[in-house]
Amino acid sequence: MIFLSQSMRNLGINKDDVLRVWEFCKKNSSGSKVAGSVIPSVLKFDDLEISGKILEEVNWPKGNPHYCIHVINPLIAVYCRKGLLGKAEAIINNAQSRGLNPDVRTWYLMATGYLQNDQTEKAMEAMKKSICETGIGWIPLRNVWPCF
Repeated sequence: MIFLSQSMRNLGINKDDVLRVWEFCKKNSSGSKVAGSVIPSVLKFDDLEISGKILEEVNWPKGNPHYCIHVINPLIAVYCRKGLLGKAEAIINNAQSRGLNPDVRTWYLMATGYLQNDQTEKAMEAMKKSICETGIGWIPLRNVWPCF
């Protein structure tokens, strides 16, 4: 099913078709496996509301292997790009409450969002967390260098 939803997105299938696949997967107990592909597919149509609802609909218990940071990073990226930093922070807080730790990409996305919204101190803190996640050797893109 994951391949199907990714293929649908790449073939130019419309949002209603993607949502039909999502509804089918939810009813057949594979929603948590497919959510990571469906959310970016819906975001392609710039529908933050439905993407957020999909994230909420999946009841991921702690330790579920299908609930990884890669599922939420696309939504965080769009929230940050649109200046909806509070929503991005809420997703991260929810993930952390379920035992999921943000990765380097998550903190990089947040740093970029903070920087674009003139929140330099928060951007610096997010970059510090990002560097701590990766250790030595990772170099951030130039758009977040002003944090340092």
